[in-house]
Amino acid sequence: LLVVPLFLHGTLAHSVGLHTGWTFAITALFGLPLNGAVVPRSTMRVALTGPELWTGGNYGPLAGLAAPLLWLLTYPLVFAYANRFGADRVYDERGANRFNLQSISG
Repeated sequence: LLVVPLFLHGTLAHSVGLHTGWTFAITALFGLPLNGAVVPRSTMRVALTGPELWTGGNYGPLAGLAAPLLWLLTYPLVFAYANRFGADRVYDERGANRFNLQSISG
């Protein structure tokens, strides 16, 4: 999902910003563990309940099955948006493929 801003804007800055914001939200805002590390202070303390298989347990929500399921559900939406609004960004003004991408349509 973080490659879509690269296609839309031609720079990694948006992807880095999204990743940093996501990490900040999980740890400093919600107080959830990330890769097993817990931030000592956060704005809120959210407790995930449920089977460890789905919540990730002490390792954090990214280790559970809920995160990949959400990613799989959002992929079609993100790629539909990128296809509609960002297809012209993949090619430069000369029609050259800026990212050296191969077509998946054949």
